[in-house]
Amino acid sequence: MPRLFADEYPDACQLPLDPTIPVIPRDGNRVGAVEIPAGWVGIVNQLHHDLVAVVGDYRVISAGDRAGALRYLVDRRSDPADALIAAAREVSKSVCTICGAPTTPANPPRCDRHPRRTTPHVIARPPPAA
Repeated sequence: MPRLFADEYPDACQLPLDPTIPVIPRDGNRVGAVEIPAGWVGIVNQLHHDLVAVVGDYRVISAGDRAGALRYLVDRRSDPADALIAAAREVSKSVCTICGAPTTPANPPRCDRHPRRTTPHVIARPPPAA
């Protein structure tokens, strides 16, 4: 299956990632890799807002889908931040990675309109590197 950006797949969630999400510049490895499924943009934008309220300035080390749930690694950790990230991870398990509709947990979680193996992997365009 091809990998597309959300704006290349009209049926995907078109909500953009918050441009204020700070990403560590990519240096040739997985650091700085942000590949958020299009359907999870709302979850990530809310998580970003909540993390700023708890830890202030932070940067994303890596973010995306891992084993059918949100992976969001940041450079400033604390118990409250870890709890917010864990809660967002749990929510993501029941949200379609393409359109954001509620669904049952799967790897990856998909609604009936976007079944696995027939719908491409669709990601949001990442925010610019800080």
